[in-house]
Amino acid sequence: MNTAVRLDSVRFAWPGARPLFEGLSFEAAAGGITALVGASGCGKSTVLRLAAGLLQPDAGTVTTPAGERAFVFQSPTLLPWRSVAANVGLPLELKGEKGPSAQARVRDALARVGLADSAELLPRQLSGGMRMRASIARALVTSPSLLLMDEPFSALDPITRKRMQQEFLALWEAARFTVLLVSHDIDEAVLMADRVLVFKADPGRLVDDIRVGLPRPRPPELLHDPALGQIAMRAEAAL
Repeated sequence: MNTAVRLDSVRFAWPGARPLFEGLSFEAAAGGITALVGASGCGKSTVLRLAAGLLQPDAGTVTTPAGERAFVFQSPTLLPWRSVAANVGLPLELKGEKGPSAQARVRDALARVGLADSAELLPRQLSGGMRMRASIARALVTSPSLLLMDEPFSALDPITRKRMQQEFLALWEAARFTVLLVSHDIDEAVLMADRVLVFKADPGRLVDDIRVGLPRPRPPELLHDPALGQIAMRAEAAL
């Protein structure tokens, strides 16, 4: 396995609290989607923040690929006074990239998520699904080698959520960047991921590492496939 993310004997505790996890180790393959599932409080989102470099472990090591890292949160967190294009271009601005080249990258990112015609709209003029697509475009505009996603579809209605899952998988199929995806939805994790890592809390620990092994592409109808159901049942049993 060509490894993109590696946690080796990681210990992390919030100040004044007992360790959230100790000795946590796992590897995530380059170019794959690895899903993290488990109850609240087991450290899934903290793992993403460690991988993003937003937090540092108290012990152990966190290794991530060279290149850009991008984060997609549960809420799109778009700046309400900026247009869609200006929101998507913000990571480039913060890096000092401006001019025609940056504008072309913004247009390309918007086109990839189907928002080319919405570039000059404000976030309040978009639907929930469109705002999430804008958030994904903002993450992709820097061509990240690692994309960290913290329950990105959980706030959407079921129909929009399924559509967004499929739209994201199509984007990933085209570029094959490495993804760490936190989800509370086991079916979503199995449908999207190559591996599902199951965590338990108190202390946070990895209790199962499930290789999904289902062929791609994975249409939403796969949710009714007994093979997916069996994998989901294994993950649920480990919780």
